[in-house]
Amino acid sequence: MRSGTSIPPLALAGFTVSLVNTLPIPLLGTLPELLDTTQTHAYWTVTATLLVGAMSTPIAGRLGDMYGKRRVLLWCLGSLVAGSVVCGLAGSVSVLIAGRALQGCAAGALPVGLGIMRDRLLAGRRAHGFAAMSAAIGVGGTVGFPLAALMAEHADWHALFWLVAAIGLVNHLLVVFRVPDGGIRHGGRFDWAGAVTLSTGLVCTLLVLSKGQEWGWAGGATMATALVGTVTISWWARLQWQADEPLVNLRLLKDRAMLLATVATLLIGFAMFALALVIPRVLQSSRATGYGVELSMVEAGLVLAAAGLAMMLAAPVSVRVAARWRHRGTLLLGCGVVGAGYALVIPFPGRSDGLVIMGLVTAGVVVGVGLGLAFFAMPAIVAERSPAAEIAAANGLNALIRQLGAALCSALTSAVYANLSIRLPAGDGSQLVFPSRDGLTVALLAACAACALAASATALIPRDTR
Repeated sequence: MRSGTSIPPLALAGFTVSLVNTLPIPLLGTLPELLDTTQTHAYWTVTATLLVGAMSTPIAGRLGDMYGKRRVLLWCLGSLVAGSVVCGLAGSVSVLIAGRALQGCAAGALPVGLGIMRDRLLAGRRAHGFAAMSAAIGVGGTVGFPLAALMAEHADWHALFWLVAAIGLVNHLLVVFRVPDGGIRHGGRFDWAGAVTLSTGLVCTLLVLSKGQEWGWAGGATMATALVGTVTISWWARLQWQADEPLVNLRLLKDRAMLLATVATLLIGFAMFALALVIPRVLQSSRATGYGVELSMVEAGLVLAAAGLAMMLAAPVSVRVAARWRHRGTLLLGCGVVGAGYALVIPFPGRSDGLVIMGLVTAGVVVGVGLGLAFFAMPAIVAERSPAAEIAAANGLNALIRQLGAALCSALTSAVYANLSIRLPAGDGSQLVFPSRDGLTVALLAACAACALAASATALIPRDTR
């Protein structure tokens, strides 16, 4: 079997995982009514997937090193199918969150898939494999919105998860028949202490960020949870630094290029998810807010899909840019382009609907191009700087940080929207809640700041990467 046949199934895995992350976003406005829950609990249908994904990525990377990356990839896709079935049967928000958490286990497919490319592809094909994976991740993240919107408007929302289950099952079969077994295995022991402390620390951190407003930032529950999270994360870092066989080899961060690339990854992961949380809110909000244009879910999804198309088209361009400017230059350019795209959105209030929509399409395309450049360069830098024996673990660290950035964006943005919101009367006597103009501006400024900091970290990466 030719190794090049592995690229489509692995790229599809990246597409499917990214699709799952953004799946319920267009439903956030209606989930409280559909499931008789609060807006904060509705946002946890997004945050839970990102949180579990952040926990599962280094675990999958380590297990891939120990037991074989193809086997672990099949486990990840199996959890995606199982979680989708649970969501498809969900009748309450707690069951839906549980299914979404199970779907989050599939995030480990990203570092494992990149590790398979590193093991199986020749150097000349590896860049194309990374480009295909980065394009698939971008397309999946933006296609999820119009797909979910289309099905929500014309079918029961549960059907969306049954569709994802079918895609996951097809992906699973493609991996079985198209991805060769074998590759590099290193054995060893699994770091259970590292897995438990990492999971506990991340759960506590995101609970504080998302629940702080509800609990009270100075309340006992908030302070206690923050203390547990801080102590646990600190203890996890110490364990990882000292362990002979760590879950995440933090000693890789002694390399300056890896450390700075990891910082940039966290910030770009944050900036990436802002695209799905800000632009649709502007498009779907009522005109009475002073900024909204009242598009349907499908219309808003088509606007956002332009960003995914731009990211897909940027993938082959990334290979040429990297050939001339190397991966460091490609990542630096990507950070700048993403920041410029968000800066275009900030002055959106006070214009006609047509100009707002045109401006958001343009901004989304610019952001998509920048993300395409950045997500091609980041795993390439990791591949350059990591020993072959640690490549899956290094990709696991990189994917963990990217997923953590997205989870932080989801938690912080939901907190900002809850604190800076406006209420408008609905036709049935109830009230509709929308983010205020200030809330959207704060979210956009946070995304711009993340891009600026990511560019600063990238500029400090040494030029002489291997």
